[in-house]
Amino acid sequence: PNTRMPSLRLSDQEASDITAYLSSLKNEKFEQKTAPRAKMDVVDQMILEQLQSTMRANDAQNELKKMSGDQKLEFLGKKSIAHQGCFACHAIKGFEDSKPIGAELSDEGRKDIHKFDFGFIDIEQTRHDWIHQKLKDPRSIDQGKIKNYYEKLRMPQFDFSEEEKDALITFLLSLTEEQIPLQMQKRLDLNEKAIEKGRMLVTKLNCQGCHTVDGKTGKLTEITEDQGSAPPRLDGEGAKVQEKWLYHFLKNPTPIRPWLTYRMPTFGLSNDELNTLVFYFHHMAGQDITFSDQSGADTSNGEHIQAGKALFDTLQCAKCHQVTQDSAAMGTSFLAPDLSLAKNRLKPEWVHKWLQDPQVLQEGTMMPTFFPDGQSPVTDVLEGDAEKQITAIRDYLYTYEASSEPKKQ
Repeated sequence: PNTRMPSLRLSDQEASDITAYLSSLKNEKFEQKTAPRAKMDVVDQMILEQLQSTMRANDAQNELKKMSGDQKLEFLGKKSIAHQGCFACHAIKGFEDSKPIGAELSDEGRKDIHKFDFGFIDIEQTRHDWIHQKLKDPRSIDQGKIKNYYEKLRMPQFDFSEEEKDALITFLLSLTEEQIPLQMQKRLDLNEKAIEKGRMLVTKLNCQGCHTVDGKTGKLTEITEDQGSAPPRLDGEGAKVQEKWLYHFLKNPTPIRPWLTYRMPTFGLSNDELNTLVFYFHHMAGQDITFSDQSGADTSNGEHIQAGKALFDTLQCAKCHQVTQDSAAMGTSFLAPDLSLAKNRLKPEWVHKWLQDPQVLQEGTMMPTFFPDGQSPVTDVLEGDAEKQITAIRDYLYTYEASSEPKKQ
């Protein structure tokens, strides 16, 4: 129940296909090797060291003699998990209340230099250099020392980049009790706090694995040759979509571009997480949060709506926005979302700006610029006034039903 793996809503056949593929990924050379047998004399020695830390030597020997071979391995395995701190990352039954094995770092930035163990490493004896060495080679400080197994350093080798090391050093050195004057502090307002909270959740969910978001290109986008098949960009999403629609889509994703191979997962987000993401995208786009129905489109004027429909037909919008045999033959880069979703999905203000010049909102989009420099290619509708025509098309979209349009066979 607590896994971060989302549901991809796989069919039985899809799950079987993925299982078959993963089962084919084998290291034949490794699988031909036999598992090494435990050296029981070493096992006994390690168990005795553990027992003797809490009981007398004779009692430890007697306790060891009572154990079978499997019991010895089980005992040592449990002690090893506790010693290495595996439970810090993994949920392991029996270790729910175990304390972390790492040193307290809350005041690392003010820790006295003489309390740092520089060992025999030839580095400058400063906080900065010690932390850098620790991050670079965590167990190097043991070099040249005689220690038993349970005394040796246990921090893993993370292979941090220099940028990551610098970021961690800066953070650790900031952990002091020094009072920073208010005028020197970065104090987040409510919108900025909402953005930071959302940014952390976006990172946790690995949204950048598929989407371009927060200025970072999605990994799948980078490797997709036909960008029409790539996951959609999420930069500016808050200005584009309605809050209610985004909330319900994130809660229960439904297809918007059914031709895409990639699939938006179902994350099983809580109401708080759903709101966090909605607030994040909208504040990132400088939008106010209202969760109100959109009222920017005027759908009450019949002649106005008919003018919008005439322009919609003349500009052949359905050619890309309705997936037919002919449109699919053009390639996915020419396919566009179902416009029958527009009235519940898109903000009228965004649609208006998009029709004015799509390239301003999304550079490289295949959506044509029908009104370059504010000029209209259609002169016999609404007196050729580009602004009135854009408004008419936009308002027509908030009455549009795909089923009402003729489909090519």
